[in-house]
Amino acid sequence: IQCQKCDPACARCDGATSSNCTECHGDAHLTTSKMCITCTSNQFWDGENQVCGDCHQDCKRCFGEAQNNCLECNDPLARWDGQNFVCTFEDAE
Repeated sequence: IQCQKCDPACARCDGATSSNCTECHGDAHLTTSKMCITCTSNQFWDGENQVCGDCHQDCKRCFGEAQNNCLECNDPLARWDGQNFVCTFEDAE
């Protein structure tokens, strides 16, 4: 038996292709089809659908697609309510 290297996308694998991952590097997400997917900074991982979804246009980083799912805001917006995760103009009261 000869060992093969994992695809670079995989941290661990049970075969040599990108669809043989059993563990991913860093922030990558392992799909049910055994692929590692990394979302961009303005996307979130939708585990139910196994895809990266886009953040709301006000959000730089988010945990969902809604306007109140922001973790960080696009300039010149600032997160003003840490409980509701909503972005608004920085000078808004």
